[in-house]
Amino acid sequence: MSESSAKAVGSSLRRMGVEVQGRVDEYLLRLDSALTRRGADAGKRREVGVSVRNQIMAKLSQRERASSAHGAAHLSAGDAEAVLAELGPPEKIAMETVTPPPVVARYTGPSKLSMTAVLGLVWALMFPVMLLLSRVTVEPKPGESPPWWLGVVQVVVVPMGWASIVATPVLGLLALDRIRKSNGRLYGLSLALFVALVFPLLALNALVFWLCWQLNQQLIDQASLPASVSTLINQILPTVICVLGDYFIAARAWMAVSEE
Repeated sequence: MSESSAKAVGSSLRRMGVEVQGRVDEYLLRLDSALTRRGADAGKRREVGVSVRNQIMAKLSQRERASSAHGAAHLSAGDAEAVLAELGPPEKIAMETVTPPPVVARYTGPSKLSMTAVLGLVWALMFPVMLLLSRVTVEPKPGESPPWWLGVVQVVVVPMGWASIVATPVLGLLALDRIRKSNGRLYGLSLALFVALVFPLLALNALVFWLCWQLNQQLIDQASLPASVSTLINQILPTVICVLGDYFIAARAWMAVSEE
């Protein structure tokens, strides 16, 4: 309903009398409550309320013209009750206009841990394993062949370690989607969220530390900084930002994924 139409309806109700206006407002409030109980959103409630209000005003206007033709001064509360009775109870209108979402029965059988989340965790561990093994130096003696595990590290661990930066978040997102759609058959939502966020948060933290280090270096180049200020910019500030930022992101993400 446009603003001009709303003003016209309001002035029409005031012209018809306080009792009529009170009956209509009470009916519309009951209708809004009934729509809310059936899960209608604000837009749907507004749409149905405007439509019903227009119907009420049309019927009241007809009665007002008929009353004027018979010499009646204005409509009475009985006229309003008669019009509202023609429309029916607000609960009936809400039932006819809003279809509640289907209720899905909750699965009550045994649940299983999401293997996708477990696979993501195992793959994520390949990255620190790769970094640790890369620090191990192997110098075989002349005439001796390199140990067998060195080939495994070069062919398997190193590629999987670098691939985990991308593969782990993807597996975490897949696990989150499957757990949420499993209707209780799978569990491990917190593990899946950890797998999905661990590398993005590490990358974000690394960026924060790098920016703070660059800022500290720029300030040192421009003017000598006290050691306390340099420590604040170089260590304390990025640490506080990363801790608070990680907590905020993880908390918001958990609220989002844990909603039914």
